[in-house]
Amino acid sequence: MPKEDKLHYLSIIANRKTEMKEYLEPDLLEQITSLAKQIDTRGLGERTFQICEQLITFAPELALDLAENVKPDISTRNSAFAHLSALALEALDQARSEKTIERIKASGISFRIEFMQKLYSAVSGKWSAIEVIAHAARLEKARDRLFLLRSWIQWNSKVEGCAAVVRFALDTAIKATDYTINATVLRQLADGLEGIASEEETRALVGKFDGQKATALLLGPSLDYVRLQ
Repeated sequence: MPKEDKLHYLSIIANRKTEMKEYLEPDLLEQITSLAKQIDTRGLGERTFQICEQLITFAPELALDLAENVKPDISTRNSAFAHLSALALEALDQARSEKTIERIKASGISFRIEFMQKLYSAVSGKWSAIEVIAHAARLEKARDRLFLLRSWIQWNSKVEGCAAVVRFALDTAIKATDYTINATVLRQLADGLEGIASEEETRALVGKFDGQKATALLLGPSLDYVRLQ
């Protein structure tokens, strides 16, 4: 297994443990830190940011070390760091989240306040399914649209209209030319299926997900692919 795949795989495991408030073994953290120091993130492009989105919840300093080595266009860079900031605010205690965001600001990243406000509204339950779709549709980048929709689904999976959000998000991911769908994205979108009451609607969406499994298997990570089954 390539080192970057192993790092992504182990980071997902550690992130899940953090979400479940389980003990993070020192050996696991040591392996992740060692792998992060061995890979050259400059050649991974946006894949690095996907790994960092897992790392930020339990090893924010390491996540930023990796992210700062990636040199995409300014818009993509700002978008990625806005996502990392939002995840830090959600997952870390106040002191660590403030320290993380201050470091991001110090590196010269331009915060997109409008996007951060949209994200807050999405996860706080302020928006209905129709509203989050409307706000997501106004965002230029598919990456931003999907991050907003995935965040809403995570916190509103049993809200009426979730099926429409899942469908819109899946269609957005499939049609995007500036975004590559992978098993992690599909697994997060599939979390919204559990709250859909209509069996017919669920079957239709499952069919859409099944149509993307070949891509998910190819791009991984394998842990999320298994969870998608």
